[in-house]
Amino acid sequence: MKEIWTALITPFDQDNQIDWKALENIVQMQIEEGVDGFIVCGTTAETPTLLMEEQEQIIEKVLSITKGRVKVYAGAGTNNTATTLANIARFEKYPLDGYLIVTPYYNRPSEDGLYAHFVAASAMTRKNILLYHVPSRTGSAITIRLFERLVMKCHNITGMKYAAQDYMTLAKLKKLFPSLYFYSGDDVTCFDAIAAGADGVISVMSHMLLPEMKTAILTKNQAMQHELEFFAKYCFLETSPSPIKYMLSQAHLCNNILRLPLCTITKDTQHILDQEARTCYDKLRLKKKIT
Repeated sequence: MKEIWTALITPFDQDNQIDWKALENIVQMQIEEGVDGFIVCGTTAETPTLLMEEQEQIIEKVLSITKGRVKVYAGAGTNNTATTLANIARFEKYPLDGYLIVTPYYNRPSEDGLYAHFVAASAMTRKNILLYHVPSRTGSAITIRLFERLVMKCHNITGMKYAAQDYMTLAKLKKLFPSLYFYSGDDVTCFDAIAAGADGVISVMSHMLLPEMKTAILTKNQAMQHELEFFAKYCFLETSPSPIKYMLSQAHLCNNILRLPLCTITKDTQHILDQEARTCYDKLRLKKKIT
């Protein structure tokens, strides 16, 4: 069975503090709708704007709600190996299922630098580690050769979040490592990734359309998959999570508030989401009921 994980947002209140009630409601709704796991304190959570104390509070809160019913991984990776290790050390006291470790961004290390970084992170824990390949954001890539080296060295590396559209490489990785888990990190092309062998998707769109995504995967309904991919484009009209937060606010699930340097979407984008995205959303919800 293909899995859908949600990369959780961090809702904020009018004072720009974490809105704990909204977070609880979103997590509980996701569980009721059949989510398979959560990534907390990842990119979608605006983690660079969160204090370490806030990150720990979010982890503790989500774990208190999920109670082992679904998997929970925490984003612990940074572009500083020492900081990444410190994050893991602080998170170790929580009963997390694992960590999502992104390739170091901005400083663009060599393959040997990436290897040493991930080996050091792996050595800090016995929990599972999911590597995060997102070259469009980081300027660094996990090649097949690097992944092979890491898996041979680090037995707690159990897979990868693959946020790129080179699905020939993804298919090769799954063929080489059939027992490991590979998740699409790109909603817009997630069904193509699943067709290429991905084990599921770590999604932003799932905040809004999780049951519909599950139905589309289960029934292999290509028309529904295409419509979901079309809706996914609306989630990234501006830098994520700005569009999804706006749509969630319209559904009264959170405030339309972000922390700087991110800000709310423009009026033009709001108009598109209110008109086009809403029509697409309503159509997908109706199809789910009929199905």
